[in-house]
Amino acid sequence: MYSTIAQIAGAVINIVLDPVLIYGLFGISALGVAGAAYATILGQIASALLGLIFHLTQNKEITNGLKYMKPSPRIIKAIYSIGLPAIIAQALMSVMTYGMNIILGSISESAVTAYGLYYKVQQFILFAAFGLRDAITPIVSFNHGMRSKRRVKEGVKYGMLYTILIMIIGLAAIELLAVPFSSLFGLSGTTQDICISAMRIISLSFIFAGMNIAYQGIFQALDSGLESLIISVLRQFLFVLPVAWVFSLFARESPDLIWTVWLTFIIAERGEYAPTHNRFSYAFVGRNAQGGSVDDYIYQKQRNIIRDIAEKGNCVIVGRCADYILQDRTDVLNVFIHGNEEEKCQRIMKLYEKSRKEALAMMKDTDKKRSINYAYHTEQKWGDTRNYALCMNSSILGYETCMELIKKSME
Repeated sequence: MYSTIAQIAGAVINIVLDPVLIYGLFGISALGVAGAAYATILGQIASALLGLIFHLTQNKEITNGLKYMKPSPRIIKAIYSIGLPAIIAQALMSVMTYGMNIILGSISESAVTAYGLYYKVQQFILFAAFGLRDAITPIVSFNHGMRSKRRVKEGVKYGMLYTILIMIIGLAAIELLAVPFSSLFGLSGTTQDICISAMRIISLSFIFAGMNIAYQGIFQALDSGLESLIISVLRQFLFVLPVAWVFSLFARESPDLIWTVWLTFIIAERGEYAPTHNRFSYAFVGRNAQGGSVDDYIYQKQRNIIRDIAEKGNCVIVGRCADYILQDRTDVLNVFIHGNEEEKCQRIMKLYEKSRKEALAMMKDTDKKRSINYAYHTEQKWGDTRNYALCMNSSILGYETCMELIKKSME
């Protein structure tokens, strides 16, 4: 509880000081972006001081003294063997934020300010996921040490379930209260519009972010710090910054396209899959008063991006119903490449280190979701040869031959 109080206090101080230092309220000089940095530093200092005070006054079972600070190589090694990946993963959040600020700075200062303020609101939601992760880790770790598979599975199951539930509540709160939240910072005009857009779009990734945070704790509990690190690198670096940079190129030319940068956080998660592999999956998703769902919203934004990219010049678009979206253009070459089941199965087994049974299940599940997603948005059958200029079996022709055929068809 005391740890949570210290963290929340730091976040509250940060949020309160942001508008004061950025815009110069209460007689303080306006510092702009630098003000946001100072607010963050002061919030962190306050949080650290509170944590130290709580430790000295509340942890009575721990004897404090200089003699207990003598380093033990054995203990340090044990700590860092599991903790180092977690440290790097935590640092990646700052790297991602820094990278996003650079990318957004190339668009406008308003975009940087809006994202920074959104990030503060987001932290309140993610604090809950971090708290649950810290609860999941010792529970799973203890039962893992006791070699109780049943309890380990239950810890993972309920930990993940509660994390997802809290993220859904956080998502609903941000979607409903985006305007009031932005008003708390005294925003107006373009900056407020950008902030509201960021809240309503990026928050759609909360569920995935919560799962990622929970998985980090689970992997650490199971002595798999490296796997935890890989997830963080993919989610907070490789799948975010390069994609955001590409979308920022469009936003620089047309500021109205700033929303494409926010889509980075959710497009990387799912863009050409149905919610489940059930053919009725779209019938039961949540919808707004106009009958639109989150999936419809993502598809429409994705459709606009694909058409914008096609207008810019030559490009290669893989999947995402692009053949249907660009069907009115005469300068498009639609290609469908498939392969024999056995070869695809072997490839999945090698790439993802899966058993044959797991690879077959993964392959069928993915193809089913793609098929349902394609049928829902296009009212056509996925893989229908009539929709493509070229249909090739890579298991028979080989990758090199397929590439040569595509090149010749484009000449």
